[in-house]
Amino acid sequence: MTPSRIPALLALLLLPGLALGDDKQKQADEAVLRAASLGTDGPALVEFFVKRTPNEADTQTIRKLITDLGAQRFRVREAATRELISLGPTAVSFLKEAENSTDPEVKDRAKRCLQAIEQSLSPELINAAIRLLALNKPRGGLEALLAYIPHAKNEYIVEEARQALGSLGFAGGKAEAALLAAARSANPLILSVVGDSLTGEAAMMSRRWSRPWLRIKARWSGCRWPWLCLSASKKRRWTCSSPC
Repeated sequence: MTPSRIPALLALLLLPGLALGDDKQKQADEAVLRAASLGTDGPALVEFFVKRTPNEADTQTIRKLITDLGAQRFRVREAATRELISLGPTAVSFLKEAENSTDPEVKDRAKRCLQAIEQSLSPELINAAIRLLALNKPRGGLEALLAYIPHAKNEYIVEEARQALGSLGFAGGKAEAALLAAARSANPLILSVVGDSLTGEAAMMSRRWSRPWLRIKARWSGCRWPWLCLSASKKRRWTCSSPC
């Protein structure tokens, strides 16, 4: 499939919030990924997000390369530019920061790098992958999505991820361990997304949920063990779910 067909396929995609089980939506999402030469099975979808989530080693390498964008030697600047482009989506969040650099050379080259990998940044492409991930529920999918969320700068991508966690984050009516672990994250975006996902399900909560920015309003209803039986209502008010 040629790149010229990608815009037409992207037009088939609908806004976040549609039913994940919609066959037409699934077909459109798969077509978008295939048009970008990407796989649509479970392992390929997990890899999609892993490649877009920098690890500690990546972070050190990328920051060094971004510094080299402003090096005195032209060869060093060119080599850093090529390397950052080859890293693709992994370098995106760092390149966006570099766009605000006070060094005009760094700023210009960061923009050029982002333009070169623009196709892999497409919100439609990422949202399609998120929806398919939620449908397929591959091993490691939840962890991959949670790790990726802090690097999703687009609000529509964050919203799609928020809805996908409602499918990926629960099994048999219970929250997955990875989702509960994410509820103790120091990242405010993760806390917001996970906090919204933990609604309508009984879950063991830690005291860290009482952090001020979560604005939890507790109603104990006479419960003798409030910290052991919290569950979130759809009205986002915390109530006791136990028969006590």
